[in-house]
Amino acid sequence: MPDELAVFDARAKREHLTRSALARKLILCAMTADGEEPTQPSAQRHATSIEGD
Repeated sequence: MPDELAVFDARAKREHLTRSALARKLILCAMTADGEEPTQPSAQRHATSIEGD
């Protein structure tokens, strides 16, 4: 598990994001079929509600 966390932290640092922002971005991308960030407000509200920090 530490290796996965290190990769996650490295990606967050590379993209200049916090852990929670990167997690939110990945969740939003996973919620779409094409991997692009969705523009629907409902998907964005869902990601915001599970953020937790």
